[in-house]
Amino acid sequence: MSFFDEDDEPTRKRPRPRRASTPPRIAGADPSTLRTRQAVAIAGTLLFLFLLVVVFKGCADSRKKTSLKDYNQEHTSLVSESDQQVGDPFFEALSNPPDDLAGAVSSLRVAAEGQLQQAERLSVPGEMLPAHRSLLISLEFRRDAISFIQDQIPDALADDEETAQKAVKAIAGEMQAFLASDVIHEGRVVPMIQRALDDAEIGGQRIQQSRVLDSLAWLDDGTVGQRLNPDNAGADTPRRGEIAPGLHGNGIVGVSVGDKTLQPGEVVNRIASERGLTFLASFQNQGENDEFDVEVSVKVAPDQGGKAVTAKKTIDTIVKGAKGEASLAITKPPAAGVAATVTVEIKAVPGEKKTDNNKQTYRVLFT
Repeated sequence: MSFFDEDDEPTRKRPRPRRASTPPRIAGADPSTLRTRQAVAIAGTLLFLFLLVVVFKGCADSRKKTSLKDYNQEHTSLVSESDQQVGDPFFEALSNPPDDLAGAVSSLRVAAEGQLQQAERLSVPGEMLPAHRSLLISLEFRRDAISFIQDQIPDALADDEETAQKAVKAIAGEMQAFLASDVIHEGRVVPMIQRALDDAEIGGQRIQQSRVLDSLAWLDDGTVGQRLNPDNAGADTPRRGEIAPGLHGNGIVGVSVGDKTLQPGEVVNRIASERGLTFLASFQNQGENDEFDVEVSVKVAPDQGGKAVTAKKTIDTIVKGAKGEASLAITKPPAAGVAATVTVEIKAVPGEKKTDNNKQTYRVLFT
């Protein structure tokens, strides 16, 4: 036997090549299904983000509208105080000077300064900034005018005719500042607030009117002198209580609430029942003489019983042919749903014989 016989050689086994391992398949999870699930997950995420944006925007819009309404309410409170706590008593003091007129005017100047500072501290939404800047200018005019007039009062009350007349002319000139204040408020502040509310689609808001100069007669130094120092600075015009020859009398021109002009007769006027409801009565001196202490009133009488509410205001002077306005605020108007008769009346002045146009009635439904 040969040494190299095959039987003597060890048997070798060649290793079998391994198969590449493949991940186990998940039942039903073919590539198309996986892509569908991924698309659903992405769509769900996008939907969640969209809803999140919608909710956030809704909250932001709600906060924006609330801030605009809050500013309008602050504006209403502020200008109402300015008219009632500064403007009305100021002209009342000039019309019927107390013993210490300078002291009375000084306290009103302090009040006007306080109201201006209060306005400067208000939280103002960006949309209301243009209106607010004009409001500050309007209130500054009022404060500065009162301060200037306060300084002139001692000379206006002087016994020296030249000194008194010079101060009276200065005071009459400064009355232009009150007129400017009213023009700025009515011509800029009110429409700018309205525009901001309209842009935000906010309805049902009342914007407070404001008018501190109750008669253009105050621009005349004769009127100012007649009130402050008739002996040394008064014009040669009839004084209070004296009836000058010629026709006398005033007539109602119209009545409005906010931007709504009331219709007389049987037409039903719908008015929102809200705090600070103000009737603006327009009238005209239709006689041949200046009239003093013109009393204007409004009466709201519910049709089904209940207590009637009234408001009055006295206009110091209205020159012949001039138009005037009286703001009559009702502190507690009837509740919504109440029908009432509103009567606006101008009290007859001495020497007035024609009075059929001194009173007007309106049918009103409060909403």
